[in-house]
Amino acid sequence: MKNKLIQNKFNTDLLWNLFAFGGIVVIGILLNILIITFYNEEALGVFNLTYAVYILLSQLAVGGVHLSIQYFVPKYAFSRQYVSTFLLTALISSVITGLLVVSVGYLLIPALGELLNSDNVAEALFFTLWGLFFFSFNKIILSVHNGLRNMRSFALFQFLRFLFMLIFLLVFIVFNVRMQLLSCLLAISELLLFFGLIFSVRSLLSAQINKRFKKIFYIQFRYGNKALTGNFLLDINTKVDVFTLGIFLNDYWVGIYSFAATVAEGFMQLPVVMRNNINPIITRLHSKADKKLTERVLATNRNAFYKVIIPLGLLSMIVFPLLPYLLGMEHVLTVTLIYLILCGSFMLSGGYQPFLMIFNQFGSPGMQTRYIMFIFATNVFANFLLVPFWGVYGAALGTACSFFVQVFALKYLMRKKAGIRI
Repeated sequence: MKNKLIQNKFNTDLLWNLFAFGGIVVIGILLNILIITFYNEEALGVFNLTYAVYILLSQLAVGGVHLSIQYFVPKYAFSRQYVSTFLLTALISSVITGLLVVSVGYLLIPALGELLNSDNVAEALFFTLWGLFFFSFNKIILSVHNGLRNMRSFALFQFLRFLFMLIFLLVFIVFNVRMQLLSCLLAISELLLFFGLIFSVRSLLSAQINKRFKKIFYIQFRYGNKALTGNFLLDINTKVDVFTLGIFLNDYWVGIYSFAATVAEGFMQLPVVMRNNINPIITRLHSKADKKLTERVLATNRNAFYKVIIPLGLLSMIVFPLLPYLLGMEHVLTVTLIYLILCGSFMLSGGYQPFLMIFNQFGSPGMQTRYIMFIFATNVFANFLLVPFWGVYGAALGTACSFFVQVFALKYLMRKKAGIRI
């Protein structure tokens, strides 16, 4: 009976997050379509390059403490007092790192503009980076909801972030706002989301400042530091192709590539939905120290993920060419080939993608960092090797290489370090 209730909750949580995922994917595609339709490919390139820098700095702003939350909150979910203390210490830590990163980010804007060969990106960053401060708070509170398995709230707030972006993009279009200001959507959505999120955890915003509070602050700070590099590289890894194209090509070709890449990223969020649901379960499985049970659960979910991802991936690959064609984009064949490479390679590795953060959930942030560093290094090497010769196709192929390396490295490290076959 108990196992049935647990399974029912997992299925309900997954369903909520799948609905949110569907909404996010639709909005993500709409954002790209609206920017291309009412602006142009160059504007889309500027928006996505700015987004890439924003994502890069956002992980530094939160300082890795959200990963500590994702590990410790499921572990101590039975104690409201502990959860409250973990939340408040993480928020205090993010105030420090957020202010530091935002300040340094503004100082680096001229250098980033030169590196990416775009004055437009530099101007866009000036109007956007302040949102990082609220992003760090939001990331922590979302991690608390995830750790407590409040997946309905988690799904709702994730969806609201993109809904706010869509609403304000429509406002910007109506008022004919310059393309350099479009990336303000990122910051505005985080500000609005913050008010909802802080209200949702209002009952947890109290904890005594005592020795335990200070001890947990120190534990989270250390854990976050160990996990920070890996998580930082994990998010940059999704933008290595865009960064590389920004260095070697102009905003126009970045826009052509990023249209296909953004739609592909929408598909790639499906395993993230599954990961968010299974991460707290992995932590609890690990605490039981039952390797056979862990292997069985991971294998069952891996096979289930493949059954979902492969049909959806094939369907998206058939339907995608209609998008650039109907939008009247130039280089329809080029955009389609980019999508086929990205989506096809990700689909083949899809069953393992939800386990990307497994070492963190096992309480091994150092191992998690080394794992992500290896994937990131492969991606950077492949992109810098292939982009100068094959341009946008090289970026897609370089990213595809990193997906396959990710699977082989995961299987090897799980067997070698954890004694678990996956």
